Amino acid sequence: MSDAGGTTDIAGVNITIDDAAATALPDTTVIATGSYRPANYGAGDTFHDLLGPHSSAAPAGGGTLASVFNGTQPNGTWRLYIIDDATGSAGNFNGGWSLDITAGGSFGAKRFTSSDFTGDGQTDVSIYRPSNGNWWIRNSATYGNSVMQWGVAGDTPVPSDYDGDGKTDLAIFRPSSGTWIILNSATSTASFTGWGNATDNLVPADFDGDGKVDLVIWRDSTQKFWVRLSTTGAARVVTWGASGDIPVRGHFEGTNGADFAVFRPSNGTWYILSNNGSTTRQQQWGISSDELVQADYDADGKTDIAVWRPSDGNWYIFNSGSGTATISHVGSSGDTPVPGDYDGDSKSDLAVWRGAEGGWYIYNSGTAALGTALRQDAWGVPTDIAVPSTYYLP
Repeated sequence: MSDAGGTTDIAGVNITIDDAAATALPDTTVIATGSYRPANYGAGDTFHDLLGPHSSAAPAGGGTLASVFNGTQPNGTWRLYIIDDATGSAGNFNGGWSLDITAGGSFGAKRFTSSDFTGDGQTDVSIYRPSNGNWWIRNSATYGNSVMQWGVAGDTPVPSDYDGDGKTDLAIFRPSSGTWIILNSATSTASFTGWGNATDNLVPADFDGDGKVDLVIWRDSTQKFWVRLSTTGAARVVTWGASGDIPVRGHFEGTNGADFAVFRPSNGTWYILSNNGSTTRQQQWGISSDELVQADYDADGKTDIAVWRPSDGNWYIFNSGSGTATISHVGSSGDTPVPGDYDGDSKSDLAVWRGAEGGWYIYNSGTAALGTALRQDAWGVPTDIAVPSTYYLP
């Protein structure tokens, strides 16, 4: 905290610092026993509250409690930093001070099923019609059909689970105004948020691990990821990549929160920065003409690096769990890859949408029956957008 609590002395208080607390430490009133968010008042000190995470605590760097502490071993030496650069006050800690740190269980990476509009853990066959903003959805479990209008011509579909209820929300990005327009499935209410512009790459993902997908853009001109956290509205800006890269989303390290990643077509290399900024990784996998189809194909909770090659219809998957490669043939030139967990077994299945005929060809990804046809569907017309593909297209 910095410059909190006004000029009134405090004594014998027990304070819990919690990023999720209802109120922040007070600015001008006395600090009483209670639970508070971190706070930084005044100017001239080194706390940077919301732009973490940083590799070190204040004063060398700053961050919210969760961004610094998350995933950290609590044993060891901890230091308490309190800055008071206002005039006319002095004091000390009589009898010392103590910190009681309670480390909860690991959250782990929340399993995300793309294009699951019903919350049953299965990817639904679905298309978006750009001409009129209609979403046509076929439930993968019941084969029931539904259609909803959300969007207008010129909008970009960006479906994901923004409210954390386990269901994919209908959502579009309007380039003309830089606005995300989301229909929250949990409350059936709409939200309108300006974030980005017409030339940005859209890569929504859950970067703070709260189970809600955040609004995220990557700007080629500055090579910056701009993250707007769904729960708090706070901003996080991370520089990663080079001009001409393709931003990709995924939990490549399997930690709590998506990682920052780009694919460089010029050398076929994936560059990954872990969510907390502590590790980097690069892996050559693919060529410039490949389409990116990263997903969890082996159900280990980590996104696998993968590409689909239109020239031969092959899927080249680098399995994160075993470090081995898998090559499977599904699709042909002109198809759109639409991987997803269509059978709910926690493994992404190989699938393509053949726009020329509106046909869906879905194949099992299980090791016991790799390439076994799960189902075929006729759903859509050539000018539609296959909704599951929007997860892989920036």
